[in-house]
Amino acid sequence: MGGGNYSLSASAMIGGLPVAQYVQAVQAMGDLTEVLKIGAFQFFNQMGMTFSRTSLPAVAANAPTASWRTPRNLAVLDSLDPYVANLAAQHLSQMTEEGLDVRLTEGFRSYETQDKYYSKGRTPPGRTITDARGGRSLHNFGLAYDVAIFERGAYLRDGADGRYQQAGELGEGVTDGLDGPFGLEWGGRWDKPDASHFQFDGGLRLRVIRERYEAGKPLFSTP
Repeated sequence: MGGGNYSLSASAMIGGLPVAQYVQAVQAMGDLTEVLKIGAFQFFNQMGMTFSRTSLPAVAANAPTASWRTPRNLAVLDSLDPYVANLAAQHLSQMTEEGLDVRLTEGFRSYETQDKYYSKGRTPPGRTITDARGGRSLHNFGLAYDVAIFERGAYLRDGADGRYQQAGELGEGVTDGLDGPFGLEWGGRWDKPDASHFQFDGGLRLRVIRERYEAGKPLFSTP
């Protein structure tokens, strides 16, 4: 979040649950999913409390079920920065509730993989898939993820499809209740649209994010 003072509102959502219900679930020591482990970790970190992800309790039986909790989606979420993973989990939950069949295709991407993506369409010439070299994409820091939307099992390739617009608008509205101007950015708004792409930079410049990442420092912090 780049520093600053933040507070949780009464309507805040954490890991897809209202704050009060979320805290009750954590205290219940029930059966917590990996996605909500990520969310809880971020929650306690925001509150200035030390909490281990591996020792987190589980979600109570009244936690909502969602078809998006697939091994693939959970694996991609686990590759993301905890803060972004929490936002992405909320986004997935909302899209599912709206009837979209959405699957995460990629989250964290190494510098090496990014450079390979960059070379496609350039050596040899052809259709390019990214303009960002290694270290210049938020994927490289676990701050971006890509989605694919399906209909009756068939992948919808056209980013201009209204369902990607729906997913984009839902993503832009995702918040965890923290007071601040930053939220998910949707690639569908770019001059060169990438309708499957969502990212979060917390208002930080790419250079700052890269320096913190390469130094092994937390990307975002709160007092």
